[in-house]
Amino acid sequence: MKKLLIYILSLVMVLMFISCESKDDMNVGFSEKYLVGNMSGGSSFEDYDVWRNMVLKYRICYDGCVEIYMPSSTDKNATYELAGSYQLTKDEIEYLKKSINQKKLYKLDPKPDYGTCDGESKILYLYDKNDEVLKTCGGYVPTNSDFLDMYKAVINTIHVDEHIRIREEWTNKLKSEAGVK
Repeated sequence: MKKLLIYILSLVMVLMFISCESKDDMNVGFSEKYLVGNMSGGSSFEDYDVWRNMVLKYRICYDGCVEIYMPSSTDKNATYELAGSYQLTKDEIEYLKKSINQKKLYKLDPKPDYGTCDGESKILYLYDKNDEVLKTCGGYVPTNSDFLDMYKAVINTIHVDEHIRIREEWTNKLKSEAGVK
């Protein structure tokens, strides 16, 4: 009887151990289309101009295409629509592929600095097999150096002039539709 009890307890412990997967053990299915996503824009504390501060979201595809998404209207609940795109060079996308470690990004904790009174949010998005957001990584003044290295790789590779051009074209389109000059 004692051996049976020990056997059952051992079996229960093994089953508990197997069923308790951590993020380290998970087999996460990442998108085959999107390497990483990001966002830019928004208002500062005292500067809210609906046209100047629209949040722009973008996704970087494995083939080097950068898709820019903008709100469909000025409504706070607006959906995002594809506003335009541009192509990274072969060297730029290869650099990003080497710089972005999706598994590491998925697992790490960017450790926000809650003691900072004035700073900015830094965010990267990971996408799942269905090309939906799997995880939003980062936050307000993240301090994790691995996260910051990946974030800087993205920021230093994108074509800011293209983002500005697409944003201005989209904003002008919405202004025209709203009858604003």
